[in-house]
Amino acid sequence: MNAETMFSSKNHTWGTPPDFFAALHREFGFSVDAAANSTNHLLPRWYGPGGEREDALTEPWDAAETYWCNPPYGSQQAAFVAMGYNHMCVGGTSAFLLPARTDTRLFHGLVWNRDMHKPYAGIEVRFIKGRLTFVGADAPAPFPSMVVVMRGGR
Repeated sequence: MNAETMFSSKNHTWGTPPDFFAALHREFGFSVDAAANSTNHLLPRWYGPGGEREDALTEPWDAAETYWCNPPYGSQQAAFVAMGYNHMCVGGTSAFLLPARTDTRLFHGLVWNRDMHKPYAGIEVRFIKGRLTFVGADAPAPFPSMVVVMRGGR
């Protein structure tokens, strides 16, 4: 994987590293993979893009479910995180694998309360040491990553 590919629109569906996902799955017990396709889904229940399956951006997220989401790394990323934020507001829990881009509107609009200098209530940010190598990539990502957890009912 080269920087041109990771920062371009050539591929937005890099698969989550299985060992990385397994550790989070043990902690959270995810029930739905919210941004997957037929070759990279990590759970039996998953949403997919383009009519392949139900679309997580148009289907309501059930507060009783715990969602995993490695959203496409493109223009839809903020929409997925907004779905998770709304899910948290009704009591649900979701976790997102995202680029650690703390200078973005997404980060400051949905994750980080800049007035309080910490994440919004119910949100935790876990910065990942090193660079992940996504499924289908031949080298680590050229950017750092983070896991953003949104927990409802706090």
